[in-house]
Amino acid sequence: MDGLNVGAAFNGGGVSGYIMDTANAQEIQLNLSGGLGEAEKGGIYMNIVPKTGGNTFKGQLFGAGAGSWSQGSNLDAALIADGLGNPPTIHHNWDASGSLGGPIKKDKLWFFANVRSFGSAQDIPGSYANANAGDPNAWTYVPNTAITNRNATSTDVYAGRVTWQATPRNKFGVYVDHQANCSQASYLTSSEGACRAAGSDWLATGSFGALQAPEAFTTYSPKPQDVRQVTWSSTVTSKLLLEAGFSSYVSRWGWMAPPGALTNFTQVTQLAPFMVFRGLDDYFNNYQSPDVWRASVSYVTGAHSMKFGYPLYGARVNTVDLRAAKVLNFGRYKATVGADLYNLFNANTGLTFNQNYGTGSNYLVPMTILTPRFVRINATIDF
Repeated sequence: MDGLNVGAAFNGGGVSGYIMDTANAQEIQLNLSGGLGEAEKGGIYMNIVPKTGGNTFKGQLFGAGAGSWSQGSNLDAALIADGLGNPPTIHHNWDASGSLGGPIKKDKLWFFANVRSFGSAQDIPGSYANANAGDPNAWTYVPNTAITNRNATSTDVYAGRVTWQATPRNKFGVYVDHQANCSQASYLTSSEGACRAAGSDWLATGSFGALQAPEAFTTYSPKPQDVRQVTWSSTVTSKLLLEAGFSSYVSRWGWMAPPGALTNFTQVTQLAPFMVFRGLDDYFNNYQSPDVWRASVSYVTGAHSMKFGYPLYGARVNTVDLRAAKVLNFGRYKATVGADLYNLFNANTGLTFNQNYGTGSNYLVPMTILTPRFVRINATIDF
């Protein structure tokens, strides 16, 4: 984002829970050369430059939605007889956004802000609540067809950028992006503090719900993603450019226990037919905060150019890993061996670890344009 890495702390520039707003990007750059000194990882990478606003006020609105009213169904008696009791009904599917940019002070100070809300809720075919959930004397899964299971997610985005032209040659930018996520729902219909409460006739456990009863799921996540950036650029001359920036990415994610979860029940994994039920699965809460600094000097003489810079990357990671006290694997193989097979083992009841690490380097990139078609040769010296 604006030349600063917003990848996850694990594996550097790898997967990230942060959703980049490409619809409100001023520019999207794809660099195919790979191995550049300013990039933490090799290979192709994408850079998104957010809009900054200008001397005129401009904005846009967008909205789209769908629901059960926009969906057909081919569920018939034959499919119901085969065990498919409920189709993948779309209850909600929406995406709405708005943006506005303009001057705070013409030719000096500008702003750009955008908000967006999107999400969906869709039934998982053949997935229901467990009628025996919460019963300490029951060790089997019995579907409760009155309570369906669904996949429900939503994200609300609030982002803003202020750009200050301090002098004709010096420009500063501040960018803030807060993304409030809500994945799935609480286990109870009335759960204080939950980002989404379960309904009287539905629970939300995520895409694995067909193989996992609602009391065993841990894909609930109410945690936000936050990006904060400060950048500076100075056009010293028509040939010399100075740039610097700082970015902080705060991410909270994990497989978390939903409010009202059954944390004191032994979990059962039935192998045939496969089903996980009765108690909560392994769950963890992860907090990570990667910080990135960059500084560079670029010198351009027409067909030749050179860039020297120093990127620095640091991260703090805190993980809390928890499980139920016991897990039971239960395989029903009466047809082949004439007996049920059980495997009961004690699970890890708690694990907490912290990591702090960082990387830094210097790089030098000379570049030469060979032809008017912009075929170029560049080399990177990274140390």
